[in-house]
Amino acid sequence: MRREPDGFEPTLAHGLGVTLRVRGDGRTYQLRFKSSALEEASAYRVAFTPTAHQWETHRFTWAQFDAVRRGTLLSSAPALDPSTILQLGFLIADRTAGPFRLEVASIAPYSQS
Repeated sequence: MRREPDGFEPTLAHGLGVTLRVRGDGRTYQLRFKSSALEEASAYRVAFTPTAHQWETHRFTWAQFDAVRRGTLLSSAPALDPSTILQLGFLIADRTAGPFRLEVASIAPYSQS
């Protein structure tokens, strides 16, 4: 699933990273951000595995996101700058065919409090 950010990127840019509130099925997923800093078919990704049937909050700093192109790490890519985010998406990352369920309650910036 992919979605245009609809204006959230300025809000994200003020945080240390992103907070994700999800309920999953125990499978591994990736949160992916398309960025104007990367070439086509490239994205920044971070993996997470939500516990099945429980709402959980996952927090990721911008430094935790890796730049990839078709699964290959881009070691020379710049660090993720949230002001360059063009699109967000989720990917099933466990390479297993079959049904899945990932509910997303919110995506928001986080800062130390």
